Amino acid sequence: MIRSFKDKETERIFFGHVSRRFPEDIQKMGKKHDLIPLTHPGEHLMEAMQDWGLSQYRLAKELGVQQTRIMEIIKGRRAISADTSLRLARFFDTSPEFWMKLQMNYDMAVARRALGERVDREVKPLLSQGKKVS
Repeated sequence: MIRSFKDKETERIFFGHVSRRFPEDIQKMGKKHDLIPLTHPGEHLMEAMQDWGLSQYRLAKELGVQQTRIMEIIKGRRAISADTSLRLARFFDTSPEFWMKLQMNYDMAVARRALGERVDREVKPLLSQGKKVS
């Protein structure tokens, strides 16, 4: 079982201490160059592989998947699927939810950056419209 991580953000996600909302200072950042770089789940996977001295080939063999899947995840070109998360969880003695949360948090951060302001402009919260909910 993984007990500690080099990256504290990974450790917070693993132990379930991640807020569902971005901190206010991150939400208010308006310019792309002001944003904190996002960490793709593949970077966390690469860190785990380095900690255990695993090559992409060895991990792929152990998981029963093609090496290209591992390479594409590590390079940030492929998401961690439910199938891959089950395999990673079994191999690293973690939970599949850990790997899926890494992917979900990354995907949500990307979507917020790309669409957040537009959604805020176009979609009005139901309760602020003054209509009764039946």
